[in-house]
Order: sequence, then C-alpha cells, then structure tokens
Amino acid sequence: MAVESMEAERSRRASLDNIAQVHNQLVRVSTQKKVRQEVEDERSRRMNHQNIIEVHNELVRRNSVNDVTEAERTRRMSLDIKAEACWLPRRPHTDILSDQVHAHLLHRASVEETVELAETERLRRIAVGRFQ
Repeated sequence: MAVESMEAERSRRASLDNIAQVHNQLVRVSTQKKVRQEVEDERSRRMNHQNIIEVHNELVRRNSVNDVTEAERTRRMSLDIKAEACWLPRRPHTDILSDQVHAHLLHRASVEETVELAETERLRRIAVGRFQ
C-alpha cells in the first residue's frame, strides 16, 4: 500500500511537472506571438502615418502649383482685358463712352481677379483644414 501510494504521488508530481512545462511553453509562445503582433501593428501604424504625410505633401504641392497656375492665368486675363481697354479707338465725340467702357473693363478685370483669388484661397483653406 505504501509502495502504491508513493507510486501514485510520484505519478501525480510528474503530471504536475508536465503540466507546468506545457503551461510555461504556452505562455512563452503566446508572449512571442503578442510581441510579433505588436511589432507588426507598430510597423503598420508607421506606414499608414507615412502614407498620410506623403499624401498631404503631394496635395500641398499640387495646391501650390494650382495656386501659381491660377494666379498666372488671372494675371494674364487681367492684362488682356486691360490691353483690350487700352486699344479701344479714341474719337473726340466718343471720349465719354470710351472712358466709361475703359473703366468698366478695368473694373471687370479687378472683380474677376478678386473672385479668382478668393476662390483659390478658399480651396487652399479647405485642403489645409483636412490635414490639421
């Protein structure tokens, strides 16, 4: 009986040791998987952040190119309208009308330039606001 009880105790301890070893191995594997997942998540987060920065920089670059292009187009249009107004024929009996047309064309150029600049500024603010 004593031999059987010692054998049972030894068997129980061996089982507990096996369970402890398996548990430790599972904890180690689980910890390794968790660390790998955290590293992968951090790498993915950094890549996403980098992609966002690249997209933002590209949009800012495009917006600035668009601003320059739009400003140049507006400037040329304004110069064309002013040149058109300057080349109107000047006759003594139509000086008043000619001056009025000239003033109207200059005013129209100024208004169009102001509207274009306001629209460009609005679009720039919208683009910048999306990334703040």
